[in-house]
Amino acid sequence: NNNYSRYILIGITLGLLSLTRAASLSFIVPILVCFLWRRINIKSVVQGLIIVLFFVLTLSPWVIRNYKVYNQFVPIYTDGGISFWAGNYPGSGGSYNVPKADDPNQSPILKSEGINQEIEYDNFYYNQAKTYVINNPIEALDIDIRKIFNTFSTYRAYVLNTTSERGEWPIARPKSLGIDAFMEFLVSYQFAFFSVFFILSLT
Repeated sequence: NNNYSRYILIGITLGLLSLTRAASLSFIVPILVCFLWRRINIKSVVQGLIIVLFFVLTLSPWVIRNYKVYNQFVPIYTDGGISFWAGNYPGSGGSYNVPKADDPNQSPILKSEGINQEIEYDNFYYNQAKTYVINNPIEALDIDIRKIFNTFSTYRAYVLNTTSERGEWPIARPKSLGIDAFMEFLVSYQFAFFSVFFILSLT
């Protein structure tokens, strides 16, 4: 516990992971919550700060490079906007679809040239998604819940609660994508449970 090298290693590893998979940036939050949840004292706070410090130091060279290239703060890469938009726009349903080229709300007409197009493209999708979330907070939260459950499901049980079926039985199927995903989540683990025991019974 007195050796801080592992906390340095956690910060560096998380930084490298984020550089290869930008979504890993979000891991810093549960890691810090875990450290502070167990015990809140000076030691745990220092350990958390060490992780954050070396996490930031690992990202710094690439962030500085991005600022020099784009003249704008870009944490990891210029696809963050479309990644954010993909699950947060009208009709997304919590899935990740390709933008429709004929829809001006989904495919921008770029006015800039060269490398600046990357920033314009990124900002367009970021602003579209931000507007959607601000104007539809409950719907956006419902979609986020669906995405969380789908992430931890053992398979994608779309047959159970399709969009056309949802809402036909008000008690069994409330009009909530999050509740649909919870149902799929439960069924997916029941399926996994029975599959494992079926295989074991054959051996």
